[in-house]
Amino acid sequence: MWLGWKTIIGIPHDYFVSGYRDTTTNKLRLYSAVASDSFNIHIFNRGDYIKAVSDKIASENISKILYPSDEGADREKSCG
Repeated sequence: MWLGWKTIIGIPHDYFVSGYRDTTTNKLRLYSAVASDSFNIHIFNRGDYIKAVSDKIASENISKILYPSDEGADREKSCG
């Protein structure tokens, strides 16, 4: 029995990466998360818009955690 589960849709994004000094090209597949239910109309009709979209926001934040921004890495290279 599953407790506290949510359905999340994974959208694949393919990136082709060429080898260093080689003719080989490999495919790197990354996923972005999309909520299966984007909006709860019943909660919205009760007047709580934030709660109506909170599941969507929480589901899509998975992509931000798994694939963090590279901004910090660029700053470290330029400062060092």
